[in-house]
Amino acid sequence: MDDDIHQLGTDDSPVSENDKYVIDMIFNNKPPVRSYHIKQIILATLLYAVMSLPMIDFILSNAIKTANPYYRLAFKTFVFFLLYFLIINYIVKN
Repeated sequence: MDDDIHQLGTDDSPVSENDKYVIDMIFNNKPPVRSYHIKQIILATLLYAVMSLPMIDFILSNAIKTANPYYRLAFKTFVFFLLYFLIINYIVKN
């Protein structure tokens, strides 16, 4: 009823990276966490905190004279992504 392990077919092809990853996940061999990802999380958190300061809102409300607050929000979002991109790609290189 059971298959004998010696009678099962074998495959000599190399193991792909995806297969290695799945095997590591099954047997709880966690791949090491890269510090680069932690740097990204910390950077995004710090940028979000800085862009959320009331001082930044005051500066933007004086610089962008508009009654619609969504323009300031769009500008803050653009500045956030621009700073994040520049810092990650040019300052925090591995």
